[in-house]
Amino acid sequence: MDVDFKDNEILFKKELANIIPVLDFVGMLKNHNIKYVIFSGYIDAIFGHGISEEINILLENITFGKFLKFWLEFEGSYECINTGDPIDAYNGYMKNHHAIA
Repeated sequence: MDVDFKDNEILFKKELANIIPVLDFVGMLKNHNIKYVIFSGYIDAIFGHGISEEINILLENITFGKFLKFWLEFEGSYECINTGDPIDAYNGYMKNHHAIA
């Protein structure tokens, strides 16, 4: 795998079939200017160390308004297992630093 470093990005050339959903999801985060870090799961898959079905993404603290705009785009393609209510997702999970699945 070819890896290049540019500013604060890691650029690589690799078959991406198994990480397309992750790229789609982080694309939505980028659309809403939400900073994030992927810290397990697909990182292993990207660098060829096996595949995990779990993805862990840490988000910056964001306002409810920003979260709601993201949620409205997110729910068009994905389903939240914890709750279908964005108010509950934000107040019950995000504000308490709990995982949303």
